[in-house]
Amino acid sequence: MRLTNRLGLGLAVVLAIVLGATAATAVTTYRIGGHTEKQYLATNDQPFMVPGPNTWQTVPATIISFAIPARRIITARYSAESQCQGAGWCSVRVLYSHNNGPATELAPQSGADYAFDSDGDTWDQHAVDRSSALYVPPGSIRVWVQAMRVGSSSFRLDDYHLTVGAIAP
Repeated sequence: MRLTNRLGLGLAVVLAIVLGATAATAVTTYRIGGHTEKQYLATNDQPFMVPGPNTWQTVPATIISFAIPARRIITARYSAESQCQGAGWCSVRVLYSHNNGPATELAPQSGADYAFDSDGDTWDQHAVDRSSALYVPPGSIRVWVQAMRVGSSSFRLDDYHLTVGAIAP
């Protein structure tokens, strides 16, 4: 009887661990592309103070426009020297539009939940990598970066670099 109770308890503990781990597992999305067909670059060494809290602002000199001849995965990497001060955090997001349509956030679509920087350091280099959730059909593409102070008192970006790629299937 003791052995049975111990085995039952052991099985229950293992099952609880497995079920708990399963519930906490994040969803991973994979996309496969062939090669990066083109890369587009934008850099800026002028500081940008993000105005007003809790409102997305387009970061100057981060708009890249180009055309794709066939379906492509759009990738973007934005890096900047940043300083975020005060309660809260500072977010960035990378958006794109297809054929002048509505803005779509590149994946993962974290919105203001993505903390690019937070209070505590004077100056840091930070980066974010994003990609389209699906292949984007042929047409004109526009990619840009937006920044927001989420309750923080100040957010400054400087010496930033945006790289956008078009990956062929």
